[in-house]
Amino acid sequence: MPGKRRFGATGDYAICDCPYHWSFPFQGNKEFVEEYQKRDKVLPDTTAGAAYACIQILVDAIERSGSLDKEKLRDALTKTNLNTIMGPIGFNPDGTPKMYEAPGKPMPLAE
Repeated sequence: MPGKRRFGATGDYAICDCPYHWSFPFQGNKEFVEEYQKRDKVLPDTTAGAAYACIQILVDAIERSGSLDKEKLRDALTKTNLNTIMGPIGFNPDGTPKMYEAPGKPMPLAE
């Protein structure tokens, strides 16, 4: 992945360029869209959905690690197996994300 080559180990467990759509059928997305529309009067865009999913992942890692220590968080992230508003997410041993596939549309990962 381009970011991995650019940032090396610093980029491990980072998620970038995650497509999101307000119509995704994943757990919690309907509620996220309703709250977003109530607050901003528009449908959430890709950035909003991806940011929310990243926060879901971070909160999960903090809760499982019981700490804000970066090593403990990193260890918790490596064990992530979470259903987000963008679908299921986890990480491969090399730090790259195990991504969902949008319903009916395989999503190739760039190398």
